[in-house]
Amino acid sequence: MLACRANAGIAAENVAVVVNGDSADSVTVAAEYAKLRDIPTSNIVTLHNLSATEEMDVDHFRDEILKPVLESLRTRGVISHVTCITYSVAIPYAINVGADMQGRKFPKFATPVASINGLTYLCDLVLKKDPNYLRLDTNLNAQISDPSYSPDPKRPHPHYLYSTVLGVTAGRGNTLEEVLRSIRRSAAADFTAPKGVIYFERNGDVRSRTREWGFESAVQELDRHGVQGVVEQGALPTGHPDVAGTMMGTQDFKWATSSSSILPGAICENLTSYGAIFRPGVGQTPCTDFIRFGASGTSGTVTEPYAIQQKFPTPFIQVQYAKGFTLVESFYQSVSGPYQLLIIGDPLCRPWAKMVKLEVRKTITGQPIRGNLQFSPTTSPPTPISKYEVFVDGILYPVVALGTKLTLNTARLEPGAHLISVIATASNGPESSYRVAFRIQVAGSR
Repeated sequence: MLACRANAGIAAENVAVVVNGDSADSVTVAAEYAKLRDIPTSNIVTLHNLSATEEMDVDHFRDEILKPVLESLRTRGVISHVTCITYSVAIPYAINVGADMQGRKFPKFATPVASINGLTYLCDLVLKKDPNYLRLDTNLNAQISDPSYSPDPKRPHPHYLYSTVLGVTAGRGNTLEEVLRSIRRSAAADFTAPKGVIYFERNGDVRSRTREWGFESAVQELDRHGVQGVVEQGALPTGHPDVAGTMMGTQDFKWATSSSSILPGAICENLTSYGAIFRPGVGQTPCTDFIRFGASGTSGTVTEPYAIQQKFPTPFIQVQYAKGFTLVESFYQSVSGPYQLLIIGDPLCRPWAKMVKLEVRKTITGQPIRGNLQFSPTTSPPTPISKYEVFVDGILYPVVALGTKLTLNTARLEPGAHLISVIATASNGPESSYRVAFRIQVAGSR
């Protein structure tokens, strides 16, 4: 069995990008994202001959997508440090899981369609065909402040694998250019500490009432982190040029008429039944409208979820984001039953993370290296670091650490050029990861 895991603090080497090699749009989006985020080529998995590009049954998902992706990452030697899988466009986003029930009735709260992100995150259970992935308390990583949430403490803690989709271009989704614009804005938003407001929209709709319990508390927490939040009456932010994020609950909305502007990096999220159903004519505004107007992240359910809080992010997703966690970490810390939730956006986006510059002083003379390479990472401003990891051409490589001095033995490397990347994980606050990369030339044997 291939282990699936998710850890705090992610960087480029921790993200795998999955591409539909038979779709020009999928290849284009994946290539742009890999360039923007410097994703190693060893972390890019291309699939061919998918039997569907929008909806798929769970057996085909396992055989055509999940197992091949994990096996490819294992074969390349990167499975141990990949903690997030993000899917390009033209890959099925909705998965029918009826086969895993083996004739048993679904629980009252469950319906047979899951999202590709939910099943990837819960891959341990999915690979075992264990329908416990349908549970509303299956995500033990969730930092839920809802008093009604109480997971069974005796349950074993499964492994998780973070997941988003970079975009959806099918049906009511976005255009290729809208997806590309979104991931470009997201990459540029890192460390910008947006000077905007996060708006929480309160109204009489059950879609809003489901999460109103947390609005005021979330605003108070945001204030502690220097981010402004506002609870206001309405369906969507209106007349605001500074939307750094929003939590809404309404069946339909027209952002184009709101006279509001979404800032780069924003998570904009609406609780409604059909937010991630992209078939034309189904009704309700799809979550992809937020992407169209500038959001970096959004989510919606791929089938009728009912107004159940556990299936949607709590208002505290915005708090986790404001603390400096990445977009993908913030989502999965805020939803306890994620099996139906489609998450759209750049998983690495982190606008409120602290800017820390990682530099490496290295013993390189300009000549090809033979033997040990010594280097000392430093951070500016000085930041406590819990660990350093060194990657060679995208593969985690053993180093000898003596304090902050690292020694890499190049004897095992093939002669020629190699990309060295160093990732430092901060130990204060969110486990943010910082990265620096440089190239070396390894000499041949004499």
